[in-house]
Amino acid sequence: DSELLTYAEDVGRHNAVDKIIGAAALKNTELSMCFIASSGRLTGDIVVKAARMRVPILASMTAAISS
Repeated sequence: DSELLTYAEDVGRHNAVDKIIGAAALKNTELSMCFIASSGRLTGDIVVKAARMRVPILASMTAAISS
């Protein structure tokens, strides 16, 4: 099944990802079969955060950055 599980917007990259992960946790959603799409850059911290939550795929419209 493909459906939008949650959606978040925020000026800060980390805040938007935190909102998504938090919403998934509140719904007891297993993230290993999900992905996160972002219009902003993905930092190393965001990649690590998603990996800890077992999100297998991150997609961005921009290049990844190391900071």
